[in-house]
Amino acid sequence: SQIITTSQNAVIVTNRNGYVLGWNPEATKIFGYAEQAALGQCIAKLIFNHSEHLSPSDPIQEKRLIETFTNDLKLNKKLGEYSHAELNLRTLSGKNIMAEVTSSILQVDNELEISLSIKDVSYQRRTEVEIKQLAYFDPLTNLENRTFFKKQIEEYIANSTFEYFTLMFLDLDGFKQVNDSLGHSVG
Repeated sequence: SQIITTSQNAVIVTNRNGYVLGWNPEATKIFGYAEQAALGQCIAKLIFNHSEHLSPSDPIQEKRLIETFTNDLKLNKKLGEYSHAELNLRTLSGKNIMAEVTSSILQVDNELEISLSIKDVSYQRRTEVEIKQLAYFDPLTNLENRTFFKKQIEEYIANSTFEYFTLMFLDLDGFKQVNDSLGHSVG
């Protein structure tokens, strides 16, 4: 109980159909729902992006929520095994977050329960995009740089089905003088 309460990840326990049985403080911090508001609710309805308009009170839509829960988490329904997924989830305020979700199936008092450990990785994914942007694009023009070009050419050569191909390189005469005398921003 203390491990779950003090975990740095959101820990959510559901029944086999995705209805919340347990909700730790980090889940409240990440998703905005108080524990009492989340308990008994379908997790797919609470935090899955594409299920926000489905109603668990309608039997057909409830079945869709359960399918969403099972499919998105790639649950394989075997005791003791876990699955890992990266999902785009939604908070109470409607904010989208990218999350790493590890789920495992447990048997408690002859009932199947699903344990979810959820980590918000939105900041890391945004940082990865920014690093890729800095590595492959010129900050002034926002055009692809030499590193990007070289990587693309290497991939093309490695994956090419052509026996021969031609690569043309165009240069502007004297452009280096413009950069050297007036600076890259003018160039």
